[in-house]
Formats: sequence, C-alpha cells, structure tokens
Amino acid sequence: FPRTHNSCFSSSVLAAAELITHLEFYIDLMNIIEFSKSSPALTNVENNLWSALWDPPTLVELVVVIFYYQAIGHPCVWWTENTNALDLGPLHAEVCDHLHVLINDPLLLTATDASHVTGSLDEQSWEDLAAMKAALELLPTLQHVHEILIPFLQGALTTWVRFSAEFAPGGLIDEATATKRQLAWMPSTNNANESMLGSYHVHIQNKPSMTLHQYNAEAMYRQNDTQVSIDVVFEVPDYQYIM
Repeated sequence: FPRTHNSCFSSSVLAAAELITHLEFYIDLMNIIEFSKSSPALTNVENNLWSALWDPPTLVELVVVIFYYQAIGHPCVWWTENTNALDLGPLHAEVCDHLHVLINDPLLLTATDASHVTGSLDEQSWEDLAAMKAALELLPTLQHVHEILIPFLQGALTTWVRFSAEFAPGGLIDEATATKRQLAWMPSTNNANESMLGSYHVHIQNKPSMTLHQYNAEAMYRQNDTQVSIDVVFEVPDYQYIM
C-alpha cells in the first residue's frame, strides 16, 4: 500500500488509486480482520476505514482525485522532470487550456469510452490504466460525480492561474531570452529537498533515538565527503580533540 506522507508528493493520490482499483479486496480484508479476532469487532480506526469503503461521497472524492491525476497531475510531473523551471510557461498555459476543456466537457474523463487521447494533457496512455478502468466501472453506482468533478477542476484552474502568474505573457520570464533563462536556471521541482526528507524519514525509523542534530551532522559528513578531508589534513591532536 502506498505510504501516505505530507513530504512525499502525490502519495495520497496513489493511495486513492490503490483503494479504488482493489476496493473489493480491501472490503474482504476488513471482514477477515474483524472475524479473525476471538471477539469479532472492529476498532474505531478499523471501523472508520470500513465505513469509508462503503461511503459513496468518499468514493466519489477518490474517483475525482484519480481523474485529475491521470489527466493533469502525472503528465505535469513527467514533463517537468529535469526541466528549467523558467521554461515552464508554455506548459502552464497548456494546463489551464486543458482544464477549461475538461470543465466544459467532463465526459472526456467520465464517459465509458473515455480516452487518454482527448482526456490526458499529453495525450499519452493513462499512467495507471487499472485505476482509470476501476473508477469508470464504479461510476454507475455513484451519484453527483460531475457535481464534484467540475468544481474540483475549477478550483485547480484558479490555483494554476495564480501559481503561473509570473509566467504571464509580457512578464519578465516570458520576455527573457532562452540564454538568459538558461543562465538563471532553476529546478522545476522540490525533489532535492523531498529526497532529503524522505531519507530522514527512513533513517529515523531505523534509529528512532537519533536526534535531528545528529542526523544533520551525519548527512553533512556523507554529502561533503568529510572523510576525504580528514584523511588528508588530520593529525594525532585532531583525532584526540574530536574523540
């Protein structure tokens, strides 16, 4: 099951896809958990999950999240990989244009014959075809999907417009030459920081008593190849001092 974590981008989306794709499995699993106990019953947390798996409004939200990620989220992540952030103006414009298209015709995502060619931003195959198939098969049992999907897309559009305001036509970034944008190169994602947070998350599980100060010292030691400098410049008094 995908590990949901605030510092791990899209992990909640992956969890939504997992639940919808294998919904019947998780329902069966909760039954097994309940009746494998000497006194069959669910804890409060287990009961909350059980209720959510049967709750139509919750399932609608999960389906909507899947539609958005497959149509917009994943193509954006793929396109921004190893790209200069200052070159993303055209991508932001395409995202906003495609959101307008989906808002005006949500059937591009929800029709039984919905296709990646018209539904996905990059017109490429769905990143998670199984999740899309499961979501579409579940739609006949759900109500008000469009009433939730359209406002969701409208909210996303509003955020994208605000997020990309500095890339607007006529702005400094838009009018900068390719050479100037390259000279001012910026990473398009926060992966560097996320990877360090992810590293800390794993490290602290293995060494729960380690303090943040100790972790930072160890990480800097590895990152800066401190051992190389020690081997070159340290003398006996230096070793005695740090010990």
